[in-house]
Amino acid sequence: MSAPPTDETEATRDAVSDRDVKRTSSAAPTTATADETGEESPADAEGGPAEPPLQRQVEMLEAENERLRTEYARARRVGYRRTALGLAAIGIVAAVAGGIFANVRAVLFALAATGLFAAVLTLWVTPERFVSADVGERVYTALAETHEAAIAELGLDGDPVYLPGDPRSTSPAATQRPRLYVPRGTASELPDAESLSETFVIGPDGERGLAVTPAGAPLVAELYRTQRVPSAVNQLATTLADAVVELFGLADRVNTEVDRTGTQVVFEIHGAVYGDPARFDHPVVSVLAVGLAVGLETPVHVDVAETTPLVVTCSWEAATSEGEENRSPAESPE
Repeated sequence: MSAPPTDETEATRDAVSDRDVKRTSSAAPTTATADETGEESPADAEGGPAEPPLQRQVEMLEAENERLRTEYARARRVGYRRTALGLAAIGIVAAVAGGIFANVRAVLFALAATGLFAAVLTLWVTPERFVSADVGERVYTALAETHEAAIAELGLDGDPVYLPGDPRSTSPAATQRPRLYVPRGTASELPDAESLSETFVIGPDGERGLAVTPAGAPLVAELYRTQRVPSAVNQLATTLADAVVELFGLADRVNTEVDRTGTQVVFEIHGAVYGDPARFDHPVVSVLAVGLAVGLETPVHVDVAETTPLVVTCSWEAATSEGEENRSPAESPE
């Protein structure tokens, strides 16, 4: 038989019960929250406000892209610096050798001067910012889609024609700068200069079309600014092909073939950048067509054959009296 409870035992039990009730009350909100959500919140687990996982991934990707861009630019700068150091080393070695070997001193000193000058020039012209071809392609694609949509909505189905002008001019007049004109139907005659100065062309005889600044106009202006551009067809075609590859980096290689009549040039393009060259006013095609229109001072029509390699045919009407500058090699006097 158990002993009857004493007053001291009852008091101890009451105190323990009071402590249990207080502990349960203080823990009730946390327990209720956990029961309602079914899991422990990240804020309770980490001791701070939780960050959405998707936001963290976006920030990580942005940081990684920035790191890759910085690393790419650094690698390009390092490549230029190594080239400059190599040229400087050649110049120094040639200068030292010129002091030793008197019989070839003139040649070695000339080589030393060339190497040192090339090293300084390489360091001086090293670009500080690099824009990838993907960025340029996206920009061109957006512009091409806008022009193609405008052509479709206006119902223009004629062949585009590149019109001559001065590519260095900033005048809004069509006679002062090259234009790319898209007519409705087959246009026997081009609108007047005042009509072509507008984007949406409405001629006095009811002809309609779209006239825009071709993508190749600023590039051709840069070509004319940096060198003397010939006016003879064969030399002009070669100069434009070299500029597309060497000056602008728009293709890996461009071969040219001038027709015997002197009214057509066929360009064979290898490794063109900026997407599909058959799209409206592609930079590679535009440079070639604008360059011919400006150099020959005549409208130029373009036909693009989507083959491998790409074949671009630029043609124009023969002048009533051909000058020496517009003759093909076969017709040039000996």
